[in-house]
Amino acid sequence: MKTCRNCGAQYPDNDFSCPNCSLPEFLSGPVSEAVPEDIYGSDYIPQEYPVFRKRHKGPSIYLVLSVLVILATAGVAVYLLHVTPLRKYQAAAAAFDAGDYRTAAAGFAEIGGFRDSKDRAAESVMLMHYVNGRAAFDSGNYERAKAEFTAAGNYRDSAEMAAESERASHYAAALNMISGGQIDAAVEELKLCGDYKDSKKLIFDQFVSRADMALGTGNYESAADYYVKASEFGPVTGKENVISYGYGVRALKSGQYEAAAEYFSKAGNYQDSAEQAKNCYLKLAEIAIAGNDFENAAKYYEKTGLQSNVVNSKLKDYCYTAGVNAYRKKDYDSAATYLTTAGNYKNSRELLKECIYCQGIERLVAKEFDQGAALFRKCGKYKFAQDLVRVCTAESYYANGSINEALSVYSKVSAKASVPGFNIQGRKASIATERSLIKISGEWAAKSNDAYIRIVRKRGKDKVKIKRAQKKLVGGQTLYLAYKENPDGTFDITIQGTYFRYISYSRKHTLSNAGVTSFEKTYFKVRKLPSSFKISKYLNVKYKKGTFILSYAKNTKKKYKTDQYRSTVKYRMVA
Repeated sequence: MKTCRNCGAQYPDNDFSCPNCSLPEFLSGPVSEAVPEDIYGSDYIPQEYPVFRKRHKGPSIYLVLSVLVILATAGVAVYLLHVTPLRKYQAAAAAFDAGDYRTAAAGFAEIGGFRDSKDRAAESVMLMHYVNGRAAFDSGNYERAKAEFTAAGNYRDSAEMAAESERASHYAAALNMISGGQIDAAVEELKLCGDYKDSKKLIFDQFVSRADMALGTGNYESAADYYVKASEFGPVTGKENVISYGYGVRALKSGQYEAAAEYFSKAGNYQDSAEQAKNCYLKLAEIAIAGNDFENAAKYYEKTGLQSNVVNSKLKDYCYTAGVNAYRKKDYDSAATYLTTAGNYKNSRELLKECIYCQGIERLVAKEFDQGAALFRKCGKYKFAQDLVRVCTAESYYANGSINEALSVYSKVSAKASVPGFNIQGRKASIATERSLIKISGEWAAKSNDAYIRIVRKRGKDKVKIKRAQKKLVGGQTLYLAYKENPDGTFDITIQGTYFRYISYSRKHTLSNAGVTSFEKTYFKVRKLPSSFKISKYLNVKYKKGTFILSYAKNTKKKYKTDQYRSTVKYRMVA
């Protein structure tokens, strides 16, 4: 074994450097004291060699310098690779033990991979955040605590403490809001706390407090809502009737009478629950009657506590009253329904007949003749019911194009029959006029001409009359008549034609087509077929016994002479 001169460590003879301090063998090993005989034997004879001093002196200096350089380098390497990191590691460890985790983390991070520096640096960082989180939590800075615990990662119970910090933050905010009167916002914050401390109890207390306040102001709906909300976080006893009453008020306001009645019934004797439930059932009975659901109406009346005979009387009275009101509003359909249910109550039957009669008039005015006739038949001999049945029948004939049958039935209608909104006599006359117009409408052609000029002269006291006349059928003379019926039963009649008139007498003229003149005239809102049509001042058209006669007549006076012009044309229907 060899012994190192530097550190005194023992190491095998076959090693060339100290394993402890890395000093080379030639610097650390012992100097051999053996004599040549011990090495080479007893026969060894020392030899003397010539000594060249200059040559030996140079290499010795270089060798010493090299050794010094190697030693210096080895020392620096040992210092840098071992002594310095060790000192930094020990300093970081001392800071860690002293609780200065920020300095420890920086120190361990600086020496990188020396020993377990990386792990200890990470541990120092997590412990630093954890300690800061604890301090923030203890001081009430829960937002900072949550951030520090989150940064600590999975160190110890950091995750649980981060969640705890968040709950504590919401809890603290809720307490501040409660102090400031922000109850609704405080409740929302407390809901985020979960089971933290007495969060649920605080929520319960806030809801109950709000419910009591609403109840004190008569706001039963809000009180019911808050009591129900409070029941989710604790038992609410003795408030069941209040809750039912509040929900009943809400249902009543929204027109949900069935639900309102049930809620008020559940509320028992609280406030005016019984009266409210009764009113709801009465309203439901009215609605059922309006929908002709008298069976359910009776059930609702019975729920109000009325006896069966009273219910029947109540129904009849209500139906009679509703029928009278509907009749006054001219809602005859509803009135008839109500009065039918009323039966023989008071004058229901007589009033019902009047309603049916008015219904028939409405159908007649609306030109629903079949339905009108059916309604008038139900009235028997009431007022003009029988005549109105004939009117509806006649109008049905007319609507189907049977004008003659319509007039035949109308002829049996009394002249005294009248109803508002429908002119019976005017309608009869209108149909008669239309039948007449149908007969004469169309094209007519001339069948004869008659034209003359009568000249009357005065000679003293005497009058001399001279007549120049011609009779000859001139071709091209026609007449055409058309009509259009208006919604009010009147007619627009158009008559147009061509005719010849003799106008010259200074010399003898013959009747010819060159003297044919045309005309056209329209008569508006005609109610009855006129016996004559005035075309112009001197021109008239008359209709009599299937013949149109057009006449032109004009007198002119010139001093002692009067000229009388006249021409007539007779037309006949073109087959």
